[in-house]
Amino acid sequence: MAVTLCPQFSFTAGQLDANISQRGDLQQYYKGLKKAENVMVKLTGGVKRRYGTKLLRAAPTTNADKEFRIVDYNGFNADGTTFTHVIVFGQNTADVYDVDTNTYLCSFATGKSASLMTQCDYETDRNKIIFVHETVKPFAVTWANYGTQAGDYTVADLDLVNIPDYEFVANDKTGTTLGGGTLTPSGVTGYVTLTASTGTPFANSNISPTATDADWEGKKIIISPVGVVRIVSKKSNTVVLGYVERRISSTDAIPAANWTVEIGWEPIISATRGYPRTIAFYAGRMYFGGTKSIPNLLMASTIEDNYDFDLGDASDNDGFYELLDSRDTAHIYMLQSRNTLEIYCNESVYVIATAGFISPVNVKVTRASSVGITERAEAPLISDGGSVYINNDENGIYYLSYLFDVESYQSQTISQMSSELVSNSSSTFNTIAWKGNDEFKNNFFAYIDGDDNVVFITILLSQEVIGFTKLIFKHNGNNSKIYAIYATKDKFYLIKDSGLAGGYDFVCLDPECYLDSSVTATVAAGAVAGLTRHASTTVDVILKTDGSYLGQFSVDAGGNLNLGTNDYDGQDVEIGYGYLASIETLPIEDVQRIGSSIGKEKIISEVFVNPESVANMTINGYTIIDTNNTNAVTDSFVNRTQYGWSREQTIRISQTKPLALSIRNIQVKAEVNE
Repeated sequence: MAVTLCPQFSFTAGQLDANISQRGDLQQYYKGLKKAENVMVKLTGGVKRRYGTKLLRAAPTTNADKEFRIVDYNGFNADGTTFTHVIVFGQNTADVYDVDTNTYLCSFATGKSASLMTQCDYETDRNKIIFVHETVKPFAVTWANYGTQAGDYTVADLDLVNIPDYEFVANDKTGTTLGGGTLTPSGVTGYVTLTASTGTPFANSNISPTATDADWEGKKIIISPVGVVRIVSKKSNTVVLGYVERRISSTDAIPAANWTVEIGWEPIISATRGYPRTIAFYAGRMYFGGTKSIPNLLMASTIEDNYDFDLGDASDNDGFYELLDSRDTAHIYMLQSRNTLEIYCNESVYVIATAGFISPVNVKVTRASSVGITERAEAPLISDGGSVYINNDENGIYYLSYLFDVESYQSQTISQMSSELVSNSSSTFNTIAWKGNDEFKNNFFAYIDGDDNVVFITILLSQEVIGFTKLIFKHNGNNSKIYAIYATKDKFYLIKDSGLAGGYDFVCLDPECYLDSSVTATVAAGAVAGLTRHASTTVDVILKTDGSYLGQFSVDAGGNLNLGTNDYDGQDVEIGYGYLASIETLPIEDVQRIGSSIGKEKIISEVFVNPESVANMTINGYTIIDTNNTNAVTDSFVNRTQYGWSREQTIRISQTKPLALSIRNIQVKAEVNE
């Protein structure tokens, strides 16, 4: 006897792992898909064909490794309104674009390799973007005026002062060894002078043949039985000014054998010891995190000056540094300023948990998660006030959120059901958040996967929406590799293969585009000229006035396209590379209602489709809708085509033309062969 099944798919779980097939007992089963390609999950349920990409310009010069980096910054126009620019970095050069108008402004020389720029962390401070990398001194790209001309931009090392010292090498010399005789302090606390009775114990040659007076700064004098003094400055070969870090017992002269200078102290960041890996501004300070020599270093500037790291006397406004729990598990890869300062490491995540004002004496760093992050990956703000990141093993996506009621963090994985889609293509900053636009007011987390495609995740945990989809971009009929992604305001930018020899396109997701690397042109005498970026390729053409698909055409080597008719003269057309949306449900099961039908043959007898806008669609290979965009179907319909018997019957919805496709949900009726 045949039993009718009526499972319904809302798609809010996006693409799920293959192992979930026929697990109709799982809560996510009827929210998910076996395949979700070139669609984006909507928070309200359903999927929509992804936007096409508008061609902005060829990407700047790059090296053989095809490395690029995209960043943004904000500024003010003469009338007080704000502007946002994106900078695209290539090999020793950068291009600048206006985000609001998506127009190219200028290019300027950087003197920085593309490889370096793809590995730098950065923060914006007023009219400069500060970049950090463990192998180079922190540097800034500074803009003047309105950042519209090459001459507005300068690239220079950052001027940091009062970098604290750290004892990298034990190199201690007693007063006896230095021939300094007794050492008399002028006080027992605070700032004091220390005066040697004989010799020249503070001669620069006692440090190294090339040392200067400044090299004495930061070194420490250890006094027995008790007392530690940090040298602030050298006054002469016998006198130094210092700050007492541990109280001296008295002002009596200290015998030569009872005082020791720790010569091994040197600047905590330098070309020799490494520079910071990551940077963030938080609670009035600039923070650096992690170096080659001290991977667990957290270093904070003074309150008065973000570029001054003076430790001073450890007063509230002075700089400070902390070492996290372990040099092995706490390699700091990224700092993010949230409700607290989040410190992302290789095997853990920490936060500064100090309530209220942070000072050198009350700063407290605590562990918030035992799951670390991949090196050089973003942890952007997503829904519900949390942060999302790919874990250090690249096999899971984690969500870190702050619980205001208990003032603590919770961490959870959100990718268990779609873990097959979790992989990161490289150790560059190729993850990003996108808040969407007027149509997609979603919270997206996106990353470039191991196949150089883009994976989008729609996230709204409060409604249990975690939808994975894969976006595959096209050029001339082939898949196009993605090298960089970036989101700012309501725009989402990519750098992809152009299909031309050695060419790379800078493109933007555009709701008005149905094709990839697309341009808009006007037809004249049945032809379009000036398509040099599409020369010697086959392109798709869509009429802009009503969205009609005109077909595929060849562009000759000179960049000319002939439509073969004068019917469209004077009209605008979109020209680019077509891509098709494709989804497939999981096998039709209904464990909840009638018990498992796994292993039993089924036939689809009816498919109910609730469309938002569908201009071209096939179901299991049958063309169901084929119209132009202006006549897209928006009313729900039932299709009763028989789809054949199968033990794992699914519904496959795809396209034959690159037109509109947006579906809220589908409901499937099937008959089971008992």
